[in-house]
Amino acid sequence: MVSSWPSIPEVVPKHFGPTGEIDAWGNKNLLYFPITPAIIIYIFLSVLTRFPHIYNYPVNITEENAARQYRTARTLIIALKTEIVLIFIYIQWTIIVKTKALLLPVFIFILLGTLCYFVYRAYKLK
Repeated sequence: MVSSWPSIPEVVPKHFGPTGEIDAWGNKNLLYFPITPAIIIYIFLSVLTRFPHIYNYPVNITEENAARQYRTARTLIIALKTEIVLIFIYIQWTIIVKTKALLLPVFIFILLGTLCYFVYRAYKLK
């Protein structure tokens, strides 16, 4: 983004309606907005991966399953970190190329799919 900053138009999409159509415009400095929460979320989740014993688990944690459950939970957090960063990259891309953004359904599908998979995996590994 830094190297192509001069070629980005001064006016970029600011808001996308429920159908994904652009319904508001703003200054290109708005492109910095998605970066800030992405960095904050990434740092928070990175710290959180170091403390798997404080998570809520769908199964009881015992000495026999603790290592497996902690490893699975840490993998979940790492997967969520990756997905969230990719979603913010997608937001940036849709703003820059001024394309239709169907963000909410995609976002919900990806995150719920990941969560469901890891809850299933936690029950399987209990």
